[in-house]
Amino acid sequence: NQPTMIILLTDGEPTDGDAFLQEIKKFSENPNVVIYILGLGSPNRDLMTRAAVLCGGEYFEPQDAGELLIWYSKRARDLTVKLKAHKK
Repeated sequence: NQPTMIILLTDGEPTDGDAFLQEIKKFSENPNVVIYILGLGSPNRDLMTRAAVLCGGEYFEPQDAGELLIWYSKRARDLTVKLKAHKK
């Protein structure tokens, strides 16, 4: 019942795109799960964005480790706020 943040670090090109989306759709059925997808390399941006949005998250392509750290810190803070609100 508690909010859960899943971070998927990927090259963004699933072996089987249909199977990937089917699994993502299973997560989307749980309103407490948010999936953030981080793409490295040459990702399929459209597919990764669609999958992340389906689960209430976002797709992000960090340019370097510093940008990744800033992004992650913001998401962790957001989750902490949701957890505190959830406990009330």
